[in-house]
Amino acid sequence: GVDATKATAPRRTNWNIRDVSLPPVPPLCPPLDSKSVVCIADASPSVVATRISECLRKRSVGVEYDDEAASAYALTSDNVRFTINLYRGGKAGSLLSNSPPIYSEQKGLRPQSKVEHDTNSLSKIKPDFSHVVIVECKRIRGDIITFHRCRVAIL
Repeated sequence: GVDATKATAPRRTNWNIRDVSLPPVPPLCPPLDSKSVVCIADASPSVVATRISECLRKRSVGVEYDDEAASAYALTSDNVRFTINLYRGGKAGSLLSNSPPIYSEQKGLRPQSKVEHDTNSLSKIKPDFSHVVIVECKRIRGDIITFHRCRVAIL
């Protein structure tokens, strides 16, 4: 038979992100480019990190992980260097220049909204993206085509 503890045990990964300690986008960070960012709404930060780590392992990409900063520094066999950063979504929206799609296996998922009552206006709706994991993948140097293939596989 199958051992129940082995069937439910989480898969080991090289990137160990704690779900509660995912940093938000830094306040002085320039707007994130929608071509290098995706927002994931249906998985925890640790699951996203495990998926990315597994993708990089399968592609034989050398990676140095910084668990505290939720960053990964990657180097391909073609000497393409790039970084992957994970951020927690914010309550007032996001810092994205062009909003990327929010991926979820549940169709029709939209950001949760909070309604604030104001004496001067009827109501203001502020989107809540705090449940979203923002994944940013940026090239540092190297061949653009190789980076594009890696980025598409990761994002």
